[in-house]
Amino acid sequence: MARVQVTDEVWAAYRIALNGKSVGAALGELVRREVASNARRSAEDLQGIRLALDDARELSRELAGLIARLEHASAGQPSRRPDSGSSYYRTRPQF
Repeated sequence: MARVQVTDEVWAAYRIALNGKSVGAALGELVRREVASNARRSAEDLQGIRLALDDARELSRELAGLIARLEHASAGQPSRRPDSGSSYYRTRPQF
């Protein structure tokens, strides 16, 4: 088994977030997402581009759902600008 290079606190939070799903199943999902991401970035032939486009659309739907849920959860809360001190926005890679 590979050593996961995160703090014990992050690992514990991840295990809770799995909500009963096995770590192996979660790792498989992460690997599939990474492969799909690479395929989207490197697609050149027509079939690859079509598959990447379908995958990107699915990802877009997932993100739209997440945005809607977060907007609903933050209703009535003062909004924070991404550059207002959140380390998430400072540490995320820019694509």
